[in-house]
Amino acid sequence: MKKKIIQFIRTGENLDGIINTSLSLAEALDMELKLFMVLETRHTFFYPMTSPLKTGLATYEFEKICEERLKEEEKRIGEFVDQKNKSGKAPKISFEIRSGATDLILLDVSEENDTYLIVINEADEPELGFIINTYLQIVEKTGCPILKVNKEFEFDKIKKVLYATDYMEEDVPTLKKLAEMIAPFKASITALHITESVDLEEKLKSHGFEASIHDKTGYDRIEFAVREEKNVTRGVTEYAVSDDFDMIVVLKENRNFLQRLFSRSDSNRILSKSEIPVMVFHQESA
Repeated sequence: MKKKIIQFIRTGENLDGIINTSLSLAEALDMELKLFMVLETRHTFFYPMTSPLKTGLATYEFEKICEERLKEEEKRIGEFVDQKNKSGKAPKISFEIRSGATDLILLDVSEENDTYLIVINEADEPELGFIINTYLQIVEKTGCPILKVNKEFEFDKIKKVLYATDYMEEDVPTLKKLAEMIAPFKASITALHITESVDLEEKLKSHGFEASIHDKTGYDRIEFAVREEKNVTRGVTEYAVSDDFDMIVVLKENRNFLQRLFSRSDSNRILSKSEIPVMVFHQESA
């Protein structure tokens, strides 16, 4: 069974720009690309400030709107996919549309055997609050890696990846899978550990971790760095921006770190401005 890169979309509009990331990755890894649209059926997504009853929108009217939208999107996305496939260029592209709760549907998709990665482009989302709350739930339970990008991003141009590590055993299989993913692009990985104090014990941990990673991943483009900083999120994001990294990778088990990465708060403004893509792994998927 051929693995698939899943590109999550909200609409069939402007797909050429939205799918740049997933298209380049699927082509490099010889995988299929599947455009996966979720038509969110919760009223609060369409009307975040009020309820359907207050707007006079009855349930049957809402369902009719959803049904009409579904037909329009099927036609639009189907034409786009047919045009791409007729060009004869790899990869093969397919599409699917489901209606329901976004988080529950994407969790189901992430557990499917042929799903390799789910790509989410924030530029495709009209409701920022929905993004933060829903995607945090997804990455905490997902069965595959999730890549979040903030704009058009071509994966085949990636050169430097920053991996946030706490020297966990789970880092070994995760880094191995990450290395397999970026090897076609000859990109380098920097495993960065943030600590309050770089003492002798810290240095010994770092050397032991480095030796284990080199031995077990077999990827010779992995470097290691330790930064002294009390705030882990600030340490990682500032390091990423200062050294022009193309992507940040983190394990989902670090929930506090994830919450800050996915937020738009003032304390995390540096990451928001840099628009660095974030990939989230969990230990079972690595």
